Amino acid sequence: MGEAAGGSAVPPLPPSEAVGGQVNALTVLALLEKLVSMLEAVEGQQRQMEQRQRGLEGAVRGIQGDLGKLCRSHGATGEAVEKLLEKSRKVCAHTRAVRERLERQCDQVRRLEQHHAQLLRRDRFKVLIFQVRGPNTTLAPHIPPTQAPTPPELTPKLEGRTHF
Repeated sequence: MGEAAGGSAVPPLPPSEAVGGQVNALTVLALLEKLVSMLEAVEGQQRQMEQRQRGLEGAVRGIQGDLGKLCRSHGATGEAVEKLLEKSRKVCAHTRAVRERLERQCDQVRRLEQHHAQLLRRDRFKVLIFQVRGPNTTLAPHIPPTQAPTPPELTPKLEGRTHF
């Protein structure tokens, strides 16, 4: 057996162990078969791990692409939000200006109402009532109906004091 190994450094077995040597050879052979099956299992698992690794690399690439899209979308959203905020500021300033004008107008109306009430208390006001001059009125008998003025002319009808 030692020579069959091709000049290996393993010394030949003594004859008393020759019978036990066959058992040892069978044990070694069984161990080698187990070792081969274990190596095949390890290689199979290694192939599975490589496939998983490739799958994970693809998933990571997909995630990186999605993150890139998300970043671009976030940038565009940020710009849109900034524009909306700027418009909101302008609208707020415009609203403030309108509110101030309305408050001034309300103050003017209040003052006019107070002045009107004061005039009513003093009975010092005149009321002018206007009547539209038409073609059939007694004020203009010389104007034929076809030559009536297009815009109505207003003439004072009554002047005087009124009491409420």
